[in-house]
Amino acid sequence: MSDAQTNRRFAILLCFDDTDASGYAFEEAARLAKRIPSSEIHLAYVNSGEASAERTEHLAGQFRAYVDAKAASIGDMEGQTVAVHVRNGKPVREIVQLAAEIDADLLVIGSPKHPHLASFIPGSVQEGLIRRGARR
Repeated sequence: MSDAQTNRRFAILLCFDDTDASGYAFEEAARLAKRIPSSEIHLAYVNSGEASAERTEHLAGQFRAYVDAKAASIGDMEGQTVAVHVRNGKPVREIVQLAAEIDADLLVIGSPKHPHLASFIPGSVQEGLIRRGARR
């Protein structure tokens, strides 16, 4: 294995919608990141539609505070990179675009009370991501 392969970072893209399921997804992403050397977590929140620059910046600040509090409660995350991305637009399109931009290795999505892929609601963000991901 070359030095470039062993030093490559592992990017985990966490799709966040400020629900309990997303909180659990953050915990799972953090657990995975602790076990994978050179990993980084990218928390992505997509505001459907348009928002002002001030609103987007405000949301980014709120999610940064959430990340800091959640990391402190989980513990043992010193030195772990956690980036916050707030986008505006169609969630599936924005998440797929961000995944490509950061060269994501893993996508983590919280899903309340739906443990099986067959239970995804047609038209949901999860279902859209699965369909778009299958095309890559």
